[in-house]
Amino acid sequence: MIRKLICTLTPPVLAAFMLVLLAPVFAADIGGASDPIKFERYPQSMIVSWSADPKPQAHEFIVSHVEKIRRELRVEDQVRVNAREIRAIYEMPAGAPLDDVTRHYASTLAADDVLFSCRGRDCGRSAQWANQVFGEARLLGPDAGQFYLAGKRAEGLLSLYVIERGNRRINVLVRLLVTNDDVAIQSGSRIVEALGSRGHVIVNGVLPNVDGTLPSRTKGILESIRPHLEKLREKDVYVVCHLYAPGEVSSGIKKSQNCAEQVVSLLALSAGPTLVPFGAGPLLPRTTGRVGRVELILPHRRARE
Repeated sequence: MIRKLICTLTPPVLAAFMLVLLAPVFAADIGGASDPIKFERYPQSMIVSWSADPKPQAHEFIVSHVEKIRRELRVEDQVRVNAREIRAIYEMPAGAPLDDVTRHYASTLAADDVLFSCRGRDCGRSAQWANQVFGEARLLGPDAGQFYLAGKRAEGLLSLYVIERGNRRINVLVRLLVTNDDVAIQSGSRIVEALGSRGHVIVNGVLPNVDGTLPSRTKGILESIRPHLEKLREKDVYVVCHLYAPGEVSSGIKKSQNCAEQVVSLLALSAGPTLVPFGAGPLLPRTTGRVGRVELILPHRRARE
């Protein structure tokens, strides 16, 4: 039947017919859906659930694992923000490897912008994430097949949850919180833990002014770190301030040295480490942009890596 039909078609119509007949079948996103952030999708994935707040409202942003204690969900670290939430759940094509999907979505955040990540059972129970945190049955699966990542992007606060379900299909939640609030998320304890394990950490939320002064809102962030520095007593910790102000390099270095000394005064602890202020000025740029920052460095730890 199909052969007889093909024989009656003119060449242009035949070509169009063959394109339709041989083209691969790709499922489409649900109506009205769009990607919450600009990134390259995993090949042949599609959006199966999507929502967006019409206006800002209160949301919780989790930067730790979760656990259930006496029927209550316990979250070690989270922040409450007033934001517009945009969220999408992607379904991966059949046969997509979990490690490939995880690596693909983890690349949406630069290493310095990651606030928390976990994998497998270290994240807690998948049932808690699916039912109590996200309220999405599509995200329920074996605990060993999950991955969670939280951090900051230019668009806002971003969290990702990857789960390989019991049927071996993989779903990924991408959740963006768009907010104008200056949110300090890193807890003092986590900053010091990261410093001790990696040998360096950028203090997110502490953005020095171009003249080397510190905005008043950064005082609380630095003071929250101070008591945890006791874990590093008898160590030398360098407090490095980076500035990208216009003008001569020597002037920028002088201003950044003043910045580093201000940070030291807010972090100083009698039973803590020796804090050494260091003004880097514009001499240690990041590939992700010329943005001022404050960084803590533990040289002895870095030397062992």
